Amino acid sequence: MGRSMHNVLQMERAVRNILIQPMATTPKTNPPVSDGPRPPGVVFAWAGWMLRVPDSWRLVRVLGDAANGAIVFAEDQRVSLRLQWSQTPRRPGDPAGVAAKRLVKLRLAPRSPSPAFETVAIPRLGPALLHTPDQPEMIYAFARSPHGREIELLYNRGQPREDEQFRRTVLPSLEDQPADAPQRWAVYDTSFTVPAGFRCHKSTLGLGDCRVQFLTGARELSGDQLTIRQVYPASLALTRQPLEKWHRDWIETITHNYLVPHTRRFGKGDPVAEPIDTPRGPALTTPGRLKFPLGLLYRSAAHDARVWMIHDTGVDRLIGVQLAVPSDRTEDYFRQVLEGLHWCQPHGA
Repeated sequence: MGRSMHNVLQMERAVRNILIQPMATTPKTNPPVSDGPRPPGVVFAWAGWMLRVPDSWRLVRVLGDAANGAIVFAEDQRVSLRLQWSQTPRRPGDPAGVAAKRLVKLRLAPRSPSPAFETVAIPRLGPALLHTPDQPEMIYAFARSPHGREIELLYNRGQPREDEQFRRTVLPSLEDQPADAPQRWAVYDTSFTVPAGFRCHKSTLGLGDCRVQFLTGARELSGDQLTIRQVYPASLALTRQPLEKWHRDWIETITHNYLVPHTRRFGKGDPVAEPIDTPRGPALTTPGRLKFPLGLLYRSAAHDARVWMIHDTGVDRLIGVQLAVPSDRTEDYFRQVLEGLHWCQPHGA
Protein backbone atom coordinates (compact mmCIF):
# COMPACT_ATOMS: atom_id res chain seq x y z
CA MET A 1 0.00 0.00 0.00
CA GLY A 2 1.39 3.41 -0.97
CA ARG A 3 2.21 5.98 1.67
CA SER A 4 -0.45 8.44 0.45
CA MET A 5 -3.21 5.85 0.64
CA HIS A 6 -1.98 4.74 4.07
CA ASN A 7 -2.20 8.36 5.28
CA VAL A 8 -5.72 8.72 3.92
CA LEU A 9 -6.87 5.52 5.64
CA GLN A 10 -5.29 6.63 8.91
CA MET A 11 -7.16 9.92 8.76
CA GLU A 12 -10.41 8.16 7.96
CA ARG A 13 -10.04 5.99 11.05
CA ALA A 14 -9.14 9.03 13.16
CA VAL A 15 -12.30 10.93 12.30
CA ARG A 16 -14.73 8.05 11.68
CA ASN A 17 -16.15 8.22 15.22
CA ILE A 18 -17.28 11.82 14.71
CA LEU A 19 -18.31 11.74 11.06
CA ILE A 20 -21.84 10.42 11.34
CA GLN A 21 -23.88 11.36 14.37
CA PRO A 22 -27.61 10.88 14.92
CA MET A 23 -29.44 14.04 13.96
CA ALA A 24 -32.87 15.36 14.76
CA THR A 25 -35.27 14.97 11.87
CA THR A 26 -35.70 18.21 9.95
CA PRO A 27 -37.66 19.02 6.79
CA LYS A 28 -35.53 18.56 3.69
CA THR A 29 -34.83 21.60 1.53
CA ASN A 30 -32.67 21.74 -1.55
CA PRO A 31 -32.17 25.39 -2.57
CA PRO A 32 -29.82 25.91 -5.51
CA VAL A 33 -26.22 26.91 -4.96
CA SER A 34 -25.83 30.64 -5.51
CA ASP A 35 -22.86 32.40 -7.04
CA GLY A 36 -24.12 35.81 -5.95
CA PRO A 37 -22.70 38.05 -3.19
CA ARG A 38 -21.47 36.04 -0.22
CA PRO A 39 -23.07 36.74 3.19
CA PRO A 40 -20.86 37.64 6.14
CA GLY A 41 -19.03 34.82 7.84
CA VAL A 42 -15.62 33.74 9.05
CA VAL A 43 -12.97 33.09 6.42
CA PHE A 44 -11.05 29.89 7.10
CA ALA A 45 -7.98 29.11 5.00
CA TRP A 46 -5.80 26.06 5.57
CA ALA A 47 -3.33 24.05 3.46
CA GLY A 48 -4.40 25.90 0.31
CA TRP A 49 -8.15 25.47 0.88
CA MET A 50 -10.24 28.55 1.60
CA LEU A 51 -13.91 28.83 2.47
CA ARG A 52 -16.35 30.96 4.45
CA VAL A 53 -18.07 29.32 7.43
CA PRO A 54 -20.72 30.50 9.92
CA ASP A 55 -19.49 32.44 12.92
CA SER A 56 -20.94 29.81 15.25
CA TRP A 57 -18.81 26.97 13.85
CA ARG A 58 -15.67 26.06 15.76
CA LEU A 59 -12.66 24.14 14.56
CA VAL A 60 -12.34 20.83 16.42
CA ARG A 61 -9.88 18.76 14.36
CA VAL A 62 -7.07 19.35 11.86
CA LEU A 63 -5.15 16.41 10.43
CA GLY A 64 -2.52 15.88 7.76
CA ASP A 65 -0.80 18.28 5.42
CA ALA A 66 -1.24 19.83 1.98
CA ALA A 67 -1.20 16.46 0.20
CA ASN A 68 -3.60 14.54 2.47
CA GLY A 69 -5.60 16.03 5.27
CA ALA A 70 -8.89 16.53 7.06
CA ILE A 71 -10.68 19.33 8.91
CA VAL A 72 -13.71 19.04 11.20
CA PHE A 73 -16.00 21.88 12.31
CA ALA A 74 -18.67 21.62 15.02
CA GLU A 75 -21.46 23.73 16.43
CA ASP A 76 -22.61 23.10 20.01
CA GLN A 77 -22.71 19.28 20.29
CA ARG A 78 -23.19 18.70 16.55
CA VAL A 79 -20.41 17.97 14.09
CA SER A 80 -21.27 20.41 11.32
CA LEU A 81 -18.84 19.74 8.51
CA ARG A 82 -15.92 17.53 7.66
CA LEU A 83 -13.57 18.19 4.78
CA GLN A 84 -11.09 15.58 3.60
CA TRP A 85 -8.70 15.94 0.71
CA SER A 86 -5.99 14.01 -1.10
CA GLN A 87 -3.92 14.29 -4.23
CA THR A 88 -5.72 13.39 -7.44
CA PRO A 89 -4.47 9.95 -8.61
CA ARG A 90 -2.54 9.64 -11.85
CA ARG A 91 -5.54 7.77 -13.22
CA PRO A 92 -8.32 9.74 -11.59
CA GLY A 93 -11.30 7.89 -13.01
CA ASP A 94 -14.82 9.18 -13.47
CA PRO A 95 -15.77 11.63 -10.68
CA ALA A 96 -19.25 10.13 -10.29
CA GLY A 97 -17.80 6.63 -9.98
CA VAL A 98 -15.25 7.75 -7.40
CA ALA A 99 -17.88 9.61 -5.39
CA ALA A 100 -20.25 6.61 -5.51
CA LYS A 101 -17.56 4.31 -4.10
CA ARG A 102 -16.85 6.78 -1.32
CA LEU A 103 -20.54 6.96 -0.42
CA VAL A 104 -20.71 3.18 -0.17
CA LYS A 105 -17.58 3.12 1.99
CA LEU A 106 -19.07 5.77 4.28
CA ARG A 107 -22.33 3.77 4.41
CA LEU A 108 -24.27 6.67 3.00
CA ALA A 109 -25.52 4.78 -0.06
CA PRO A 110 -26.08 1.14 -1.11
CA ARG A 111 -23.97 -0.50 -3.79
CA SER A 112 -27.05 -0.81 -5.96
CA PRO A 113 -28.69 1.17 -7.39
CA SER A 114 -25.95 3.70 -8.06
CA PRO A 115 -26.50 6.94 -6.08
CA ALA A 116 -27.82 9.98 -7.93
CA PHE A 117 -25.83 13.22 -7.95
CA GLU A 118 -26.69 16.84 -8.48
CA THR A 119 -24.00 18.83 -10.32
CA VAL A 120 -23.38 22.35 -9.04
CA ALA A 121 -20.84 24.96 -10.09
CA ILE A 122 -18.47 26.32 -7.45
CA PRO A 123 -17.20 29.66 -8.83
CA ARG A 124 -13.55 29.36 -7.74
CA LEU A 125 -13.21 25.59 -7.92
CA GLY A 126 -15.31 24.09 -10.70
CA PRO A 127 -18.11 21.50 -10.81
CA ALA A 128 -19.01 19.53 -7.71
CA LEU A 129 -21.21 16.48 -7.24
CA LEU A 130 -23.82 16.62 -4.46
CA HIS A 131 -25.69 13.70 -2.95
CA THR A 132 -28.33 14.00 -0.21
CA PRO A 133 -29.09 10.59 1.35
CA ASP A 134 -32.32 10.01 3.25
CA GLN A 135 -30.62 8.47 6.28
CA PRO A 136 -28.52 9.76 7.91
CA GLU A 137 -29.49 13.32 7.09
CA MET A 138 -26.37 14.61 5.42
CA ILE A 139 -25.16 16.35 2.31
CA TYR A 140 -22.15 14.82 0.60
CA ALA A 141 -20.09 16.75 -1.96
CA PHE A 142 -17.13 15.69 -4.11
CA ALA A 143 -14.99 17.96 -6.29
CA ARG A 144 -11.69 17.97 -8.12
CA SER A 145 -9.45 21.00 -8.05
CA PRO A 146 -7.59 22.19 -11.14
CA HIS A 147 -4.47 22.15 -8.94
CA GLY A 148 -4.21 18.37 -8.59
CA ARG A 149 -6.26 17.68 -5.48
CA GLU A 150 -9.71 16.28 -4.78
CA ILE A 151 -11.90 17.07 -1.80
CA GLU A 152 -14.93 15.59 -0.05
CA LEU A 153 -17.33 17.52 2.15
CA LEU A 154 -19.68 15.79 4.57
CA TYR A 155 -22.22 18.17 6.06
CA ASN A 156 -24.47 17.13 8.97
CA ARG A 157 -27.84 18.67 8.24
CA GLY A 158 -29.50 20.88 10.82
CA GLN A 159 -32.38 23.32 10.58
CA PRO A 160 -33.53 24.36 7.07
CA ARG A 161 -31.90 27.79 7.38
CA GLU A 162 -28.60 26.13 8.34
CA ASP A 163 -28.78 23.77 5.36
CA GLU A 164 -29.48 26.70 3.08
CA GLN A 165 -26.48 28.56 4.54
CA PHE A 166 -24.26 25.59 3.69
CA ARG A 167 -25.50 25.51 0.10
CA ARG A 168 -25.58 29.27 -0.45
CA THR A 169 -22.52 30.39 1.52
CA VAL A 170 -20.13 27.64 2.54
CA LEU A 171 -20.04 25.51 -0.58
CA PRO A 172 -19.86 28.35 -3.15
CA SER A 173 -16.97 29.95 -1.23
CA LEU A 174 -14.70 26.89 -1.47
CA GLU A 175 -11.49 27.35 -3.44
CA ASP A 176 -8.10 25.71 -3.80
CA GLN A 177 -5.17 28.12 -3.94
CA PRO A 178 -2.34 27.07 -6.28
CA ALA A 179 0.88 25.98 -4.57
CA ASP A 180 3.05 27.90 -7.05
CA ALA A 181 1.59 31.24 -5.91
CA PRO A 182 1.47 32.92 -2.48
CA GLN A 183 -1.12 31.21 -0.27
CA ARG A 184 -3.37 32.84 2.28
CA TRP A 185 -3.95 31.20 5.66
CA ALA A 186 -6.59 32.08 8.27
CA VAL A 187 -7.44 30.16 11.44
CA TYR A 188 -9.07 31.47 14.61
CA ASP A 189 -8.13 35.19 14.61
CA THR A 190 -4.77 34.52 12.96
CA SER A 191 -4.07 35.19 9.28
CA PHE A 192 -0.93 35.40 7.17
CA THR A 193 0.34 34.78 3.65
CA VAL A 194 3.02 32.24 2.73
CA PRO A 195 5.39 32.84 -0.22
CA ALA A 196 5.00 30.64 -3.30
CA GLY A 197 6.43 27.13 -3.17
CA PHE A 198 6.08 26.48 0.57
CA ARG A 199 3.77 23.68 1.71
CA CYS A 200 2.45 22.93 5.19
CA HIS A 201 4.51 20.37 7.12
CA LYS A 202 3.16 20.53 10.68
CA SER A 203 1.29 22.84 12.98
CA THR A 204 0.47 23.57 16.60
CA LEU A 205 -2.83 25.37 17.08
CA GLY A 206 -4.14 26.89 20.26
CA LEU A 207 -6.21 29.87 21.23
CA GLY A 208 -3.66 32.60 21.74
CA ASP A 209 -0.68 30.71 20.30
CA CYS A 210 -0.58 29.32 16.75
CA ARG A 211 2.42 28.17 14.75
CA VAL A 212 2.73 26.52 11.34
CA GLN A 213 5.86 25.14 9.70
CA PHE A 214 6.28 25.15 5.91
CA LEU A 215 8.80 23.35 3.71
CA THR A 216 9.68 23.40 0.04
CA GLY A 217 10.98 19.82 0.19
CA ALA A 218 9.46 16.56 1.33
CA ARG A 219 10.96 16.78 4.83
CA GLU A 220 13.11 18.99 7.03
CA LEU A 221 16.57 19.78 5.66
CA SER A 222 15.49 18.79 2.15
CA GLY A 223 14.89 22.38 1.04
CA ASP A 224 13.89 25.77 2.38
CA GLN A 225 11.95 26.16 5.62
CA LEU A 226 9.60 28.80 7.03
CA THR A 227 7.81 28.84 10.39
CA ILE A 228 5.29 31.49 11.43
CA ARG A 229 4.01 31.93 14.97
CA GLN A 230 1.50 34.35 16.45
CA VAL A 231 1.03 34.84 20.19
CA TYR A 232 -1.84 37.03 21.34
CA PRO A 233 -2.65 39.23 23.08
CA ALA A 234 0.91 40.50 23.35
CA SER A 235 -0.01 42.66 26.34
CA LEU A 236 -0.77 39.49 28.31
CA ALA A 237 2.18 37.51 26.91
CA LEU A 238 4.64 40.22 27.87
CA THR A 239 3.43 40.19 31.47
CA ARG A 240 4.50 36.55 31.64
CA GLN A 241 8.00 37.22 30.28
CA PRO A 242 9.78 39.99 28.37
CA LEU A 243 10.28 40.03 24.60
CA GLU A 244 13.91 38.97 25.06
CA LYS A 245 12.82 35.73 26.75
CA TRP A 246 10.21 35.02 24.06
CA HIS A 247 12.97 35.48 21.50
CA ARG A 248 15.37 33.13 23.31
CA ASP A 249 12.70 30.45 23.53
CA TRP A 250 11.97 30.91 19.81
CA ILE A 251 15.67 30.50 18.98
CA GLU A 252 15.83 27.19 20.85
CA THR A 253 13.44 25.59 18.36
CA ILE A 254 16.10 25.77 15.60
CA THR A 255 19.23 24.98 17.61
CA HIS A 256 19.00 21.23 16.95
CA ASN A 257 20.04 21.97 13.35
CA TYR A 258 21.55 25.47 13.42
CA LEU A 259 24.29 27.14 15.43
CA VAL A 260 23.56 30.67 16.65
CA PRO A 261 26.11 33.20 17.95
CA HIS A 262 26.29 33.75 21.71
CA THR A 263 27.48 36.63 23.85
CA ARG A 264 30.38 34.44 24.99
CA ARG A 265 32.53 32.07 22.98
CA PHE A 266 31.89 28.34 22.60
CA GLY A 267 28.10 28.63 22.93
CA LYS A 268 28.17 30.14 26.40
CA GLY A 269 26.11 33.09 27.51
CA ASP A 270 22.87 34.22 25.87
CA PRO A 271 22.21 34.04 22.13
CA VAL A 272 23.02 37.28 20.33
CA ALA A 273 19.80 39.23 19.72
CA GLU A 274 19.99 42.31 17.51
CA PRO A 275 17.23 44.90 18.11
CA ILE A 276 15.70 46.22 14.88
CA ASP A 277 12.67 48.18 13.73
CA THR A 278 10.23 46.58 11.28
CA PRO A 279 7.09 47.92 9.59
CA ARG A 280 5.12 45.88 12.16
CA GLY A 281 6.95 47.13 15.22
CA PRO A 282 10.15 46.60 17.27
CA ALA A 283 11.82 43.22 16.94
CA LEU A 284 14.78 41.07 17.88
CA THR A 285 16.63 38.97 15.32
CA THR A 286 19.35 36.30 15.42
CA PRO A 287 21.17 34.51 12.56
CA GLY A 288 21.99 30.82 12.44
CA ARG A 289 24.34 28.55 10.50
CA LEU A 290 23.74 24.88 9.62
CA LYS A 291 25.69 22.56 11.92
CA PHE A 292 28.52 20.36 10.72
CA PRO A 293 28.19 17.71 9.27
CA LEU A 294 24.52 18.34 8.37
CA GLY A 295 25.64 20.38 5.37
CA LEU A 296 27.38 17.30 3.97
CA LEU A 297 24.54 14.92 4.77
CA TYR A 298 21.75 17.16 3.47
CA ARG A 299 23.02 18.85 0.33
CA SER A 300 19.72 20.60 -0.42
CA ALA A 301 19.33 22.08 3.09
CA ALA A 302 19.59 25.84 3.51
CA HIS A 303 22.91 26.68 5.18
CA ASP A 304 21.71 29.97 6.63
CA ALA A 305 18.81 30.66 8.98
CA ARG A 306 17.41 33.69 10.72
CA VAL A 307 14.92 34.11 13.56
CA TRP A 308 12.76 37.14 14.39
CA MET A 309 10.43 37.93 17.29
CA ILE A 310 8.33 41.01 16.60
CA HIS A 311 6.09 43.00 18.90
CA ASP A 312 3.29 43.96 16.52
CA THR A 313 1.90 46.88 18.48
CA GLY A 314 -0.80 47.64 15.91
CA VAL A 315 -2.71 44.41 16.61
CA ASP A 316 -1.26 43.54 20.05
CA ARG A 317 0.53 40.37 18.95
CA LEU A 318 3.93 38.73 19.09
CA ILE A 319 4.98 37.52 15.65
CA GLY A 320 7.66 34.86 15.42
CA VAL A 321 9.28 34.14 12.06
CA GLN A 322 11.94 31.53 11.24
CA LEU A 323 13.50 31.36 7.80
CA ALA A 324 16.05 28.83 6.56
CA VAL A 325 16.65 29.87 2.96
CA PRO A 326 19.65 30.99 0.87
CA SER A 327 20.95 34.21 2.39
CA ASP A 328 20.31 36.26 -0.77
CA ARG A 329 16.56 35.54 -0.49
CA THR A 330 16.10 35.99 3.26
CA GLU A 331 15.13 39.67 3.22
CA ASP A 332 12.71 39.23 0.31
CA TYR A 333 10.90 36.34 2.00
CA PHE A 334 10.79 38.23 5.29
CA ARG A 335 9.27 41.24 3.53
CA GLN A 336 6.62 39.03 1.92
CA VAL A 337 5.71 37.50 5.27
CA LEU A 338 5.36 40.92 6.93
CA GLU A 339 3.24 42.29 4.10
CA GLY A 340 0.91 39.27 4.21
CA LEU A 341 0.17 39.39 7.95
CA HIS A 342 -3.38 40.05 9.19
CA TRP A 343 -4.92 40.07 5.70
CA CYS A 344 -8.19 38.71 7.08
CA GLN A 345 -10.32 40.59 9.59
CA PRO A 346 -12.18 38.46 12.17
CA HIS A 347 -15.43 38.54 10.15
CA GLY A 348 -14.21 38.24 6.60
CA ALA A 349 -11.65 39.46 4.13
